[in-house]
Amino acid sequence: MANENETMSKSMQKRLEQKKRTEDSRKARKRDAILSVLAIVLIIGALAGLIGYSAYSQHMKKVNTIEPSEDFSAFLNDDGTIKDVNVNDYVASYDPTTIEVEKDSVTYTDAQADSSIQSTLRSNRTLNEDAAAEIADGDTISLDYVGTVDGEEFDGGNTNGNGAELVIGSGSYVDDFEQQLIGHHPGEDVTVDVTFPEDYSSEDLQGKDAQFAVHINGIYVTPEFDDAFVKEHFPEYSTVEEYRAHLIEDNQNSLMDSAIASYLGQNAVLDSYPDKYLRHMKEITVTQQISQFNQQAQMYQYFGVDFPYSDYKQFFTQEGKDYNTVLTEAAQHQTAANMIIQKIASDRGISVSEDDYTAYVEDNSLVDDVIEYYGKPYIKQTILRDKVLESIRGEVTIVDTPDEEPAEEPADTAEESTEETAEGSTEEAAEDSAQAEEETSK
Repeated sequence: MANENETMSKSMQKRLEQKKRTEDSRKARKRDAILSVLAIVLIIGALAGLIGYSAYSQHMKKVNTIEPSEDFSAFLNDDGTIKDVNVNDYVASYDPTTIEVEKDSVTYTDAQADSSIQSTLRSNRTLNEDAAAEIADGDTISLDYVGTVDGEEFDGGNTNGNGAELVIGSGSYVDDFEQQLIGHHPGEDVTVDVTFPEDYSSEDLQGKDAQFAVHINGIYVTPEFDDAFVKEHFPEYSTVEEYRAHLIEDNQNSLMDSAIASYLGQNAVLDSYPDKYLRHMKEITVTQQISQFNQQAQMYQYFGVDFPYSDYKQFFTQEGKDYNTVLTEAAQHQTAANMIIQKIASDRGISVSEDDYTAYVEDNSLVDDVIEYYGKPYIKQTILRDKVLESIRGEVTIVDTPDEEPAEEPADTAEESTEETAEGSTEEAAEDSAQAEEETSK
């Protein structure tokens, strides 16, 4: 009986153990299923998070990226004032005497007046095609030519009938090209023989003999600047003296206005800025920077020089500042300048009428495309600025232009200079001696 009970006990024990293993297996499968579901939930959540972060990141990128804008009038009212901004909240007052301009930058010299008058005379000259006229030294002529070397045309040696201007005796053309035209007449064909210098810019032509078939189109005649010329071309003035006085005063005022605008554009700051208008000014600034960058790149390309900047951001980045900082500062200065101008206008009762607008368009010959591009409000803002600048010309502070500081001498050069001084010489004497030696070798 004992053996039977013991046997039954062992059998029961096995069943119990089997049941426990089955239960454990069932629990494990259930646990694994739950964990699988949790894993899927976590993965879905992670993916949703990534998608959400990506969307958020793209949104913030869009928010923080300043794109160029050509909508110059977007944030302006019809009268040229800033839209939805009370400038009194940002500019309590402004004292024009705090504006400092350098004397040299606002001085229009007699030499500049003479140059302007000569430019006016040149624009009113005529081309004398009379075959009886004779070319003399100092004359300005119009000519066409075809140049050849050994009977073959070379690059740059043909005007293609477009006409070229040449001042006889200026030394602009190689060898004695110009002298060979003296005594000839308009309408005449002349053969000119020259030899290109050994150091000529084009290696293919260095030291080569060349022949030019020249056709003389005519001799330019420049009018005299006298009272008669003034009355004909500037009827509001009667004498040379009157016109010259007007020329100097007008340009003096233009220089002053430019200097004031430049000062404000570079130095004006506010304690705070209207967010939307500041962002708009950043967009406008980017547009202007891209335009300046493209102009510079085209100029370099025109002269065949590699442009060292890859894009406008690199072009405008300053040492020690990243582009975004440079852009923000430029936009802040211009925003402040515009708001200060508007504040002064408001305080002084300055506004822009339709007559002001019409006169400005006519005086500046603004075509419809230009008006459409900038918009009437932006043009009115420009007129408002000009009227304010005119009103404060006499109030700004004019300071002497500082002398240019000499470049700092490198340490090694300073040591050499000290040694030379000890030997009874000076660096200046050494430079003079070297220059004299160089001139002698020439």
